Amino acid sequence: MAAPTLVYGVGATKAGTSWLYTYLQGHPDTVLQPFKEVHFWRFDGAVDPAVAVADAERLIGRATSNYEAAKSTGDANWMATTSRNASAFWRLLNMHHAPSVDAYLATLDAMADGSPIVADFTPSYALADTDTLARMQDIGRPTRFIYMLRDPIDRLWSHFRMNRGREGEKSWTLAERFEAWMSGKSPEVTARSDYKGTLGRLRTAIPRENLYIGFFEELFTQDGVNAVCDFLGLAHHKGDFGHRVWASKEEAMPADLRERAREALRHQYTAVEAMLGRVPASWDDAYQRAA
Repeated sequence: MAAPTLVYGVGATKAGTSWLYTYLQGHPDTVLQPFKEVHFWRFDGAVDPAVAVADAERLIGRATSNYEAAKSTGDANWMATTSRNASAFWRLLNMHHAPSVDAYLATLDAMADGSPIVADFTPSYALADTDTLARMQDIGRPTRFIYMLRDPIDRLWSHFRMNRGREGEKSWTLAERFEAWMSGKSPEVTARSDYKGTLGRLRTAIPRENLYIGFFEELFTQDGVNAVCDFLGLAHHKGDFGHRVWASKEEAMPADLRERAREALRHQYTAVEAMLGRVPASWDDAYQRAA
């Protein structure tokens, strides 16, 4: 049997990758791992291996607790699911302790069970250099790359909200995070906002037929997910567009910060339109207001 196609979700951060992975998990023709992000590939800006190990250990702890809860109810299906998830997280942890391409592929393939695809949706891969992207492409099996873009200002503000949620409500305010970014003190946020750079590296390293570039604003429709399915060679499957995944606590961006962000990100609007030939109408509206 041919090896399943490896699908990379390379970002952007806060541009719908978690929702899309969940959608593909629920596709009747696929069997994907219970973890979305693998953080296997190493490059400048990648997640530290120790962090990846800690994340895998946290997932094991959660799965173990869930198994005990399932066991207390006697629900055989729930017990089987939580046990299977715990085994997957142990394989992920073991792979990080002894990383190799063979171990990476074996970890992804372990639950495939005839699935035409396996997937690694790690948004930090958007920061990978062209040499790393080329190695990801030339892995000895078919590969596909998906890069989702979101209105630059909306993505930026959502990134701040995500970080606040991770660090706690008593950490920096969103306005303070914005000012730190404007003053050059948030290089990771700046790097993940650089659509122009990521698109350039992807187009250099990845054949066009293996690269899907989509927009967050167009994903949550049946036409949007159908386009992804067509790219991956999957049958069309109905999406649950009311289901939100890892949504951050809502807080409107103040108008004065939005205007300053438009000016700071103006070059991203123009670069994406120049490189792709179009942007969603909502992007164009934001840019016109900034112009």
